[in-house]
Amino acid sequence: MLLKDMVNQIAALEASTFSDAWSKESLMDTLDKDYNIIFFMCTYEGISRIYRIKKNQDVLCYEKTSDENWNLRVFDYKDISQEGTSCDQVKSWGIEGYIVANLICDETELLRIAVDETKRGKGIGSTLMEFYLNDVSDECEKAFLEVRASNQGARGLYENIGYQEISKRTAYYNNPIEDGIIYQYDFL
Repeated sequence: MLLKDMVNQIAALEASTFSDAWSKESLMDTLDKDYNIIFFMCTYEGISRIYRIKKNQDVLCYEKTSDENWNLRVFDYKDISQEGTSCDQVKSWGIEGYIVANLICDETELLRIAVDETKRGKGIGSTLMEFYLNDVSDECEKAFLEVRASNQGARGLYENIGYQEISKRTAYYNNPIEDGIIYQYDFL
């Protein structure tokens, strides 16, 4: 069942990436909100796939073929929670990276992004960000995110994409205590 396996894999990647990792329960609660969206990337038998999941909407699956083009497959939302569907095989692939974001009115906020430590430096984070921003671009004017001040790798990624630093929250993060840097991306 894609939903359960996806949440388990994201929770494991969360725990290995963040000192303030979200629990499985928090992730399930996130998926239960109409305004949240999740993207995740897997590679199986040489084919990269990016899934887009939003409650009660078709599941979009982009597959990168041997000719380096992305092709779209669409699954019914109910398929992500039923055994034996074409989505079911994802449980054996291993999630390489994911994004959790929300989309409220004409703004979106990146809530979480992580890439498996063994897969970093291969463009997974930037590919996921590209798909996320393209997906919400018709509905949004601005995108926001917050990042630890010390996370230079992520900050470089965001700045290369076109995000601009707009503010700082002093001592925003815990474990360890650290400033949060707020970034904004304009779609216009």
